[in-house]
Amino acid sequence: VIQPVAMPVTSASTGSVIALESVNVASRLMGYIKDIAVTEGQTVKQGQRLFSIDPLDIEGAVEQARLGLRQAEDAMNDAKADFQRFESLYKDEVVSRQQFEKMKLNYDIAVSRAAQAKAGLGTAQGQMRYATVTSPINGVVTQKMANEGDIAAPGHPVLRVENPSRLQVQTAVSEEVFKNVKLGQIVKVEIDG
Repeated sequence: VIQPVAMPVTSASTGSVIALESVNVASRLMGYIKDIAVTEGQTVKQGQRLFSIDPLDIEGAVEQARLGLRQAEDAMNDAKADFQRFESLYKDEVVSRQQFEKMKLNYDIAVSRAAQAKAGLGTAQGQMRYATVTSPINGVVTQKMANEGDIAAPGHPVLRVENPSRLQVQTAVSEEVFKNVKLGQIVKVEIDG
């Protein structure tokens, strides 16, 4: 006896298994890649060093900022001594109010320039931390896009790190199949390899 039976309709399509968390790691600085401390397929922890950028340009900027701060502080100390001397002379009515105010203005300007120089040094020193690039996530290095000696530039990835703990399958299906797929529907996935 032959009877009609409901059979599921299936449609096969190829796809890729991809990580939900994938990061292209680039340098925030422009410079030569000094060394890459990881290889493709290597597991890395968040915060682990991946590669370094040659910090010569940054070191020069830090030294220049340090010298600028020293000069600004020397000028500020000199202006402070002049201001204190003129303050005493003004109290003794030896110099005019205009002369005293000019010395106070010079001192205020010197204080401001020293503060700017200090901020400039802090900014230059802050750039040094970007010479060492670390992994932003726990994961696996899945692609190396540059080599030691290459120039790293902001926005140009050097490595890709992916977290294999959460994966998804990405595929393309025809419109006919797509219109019959429902949210939450279970689909069969075959993974080869």
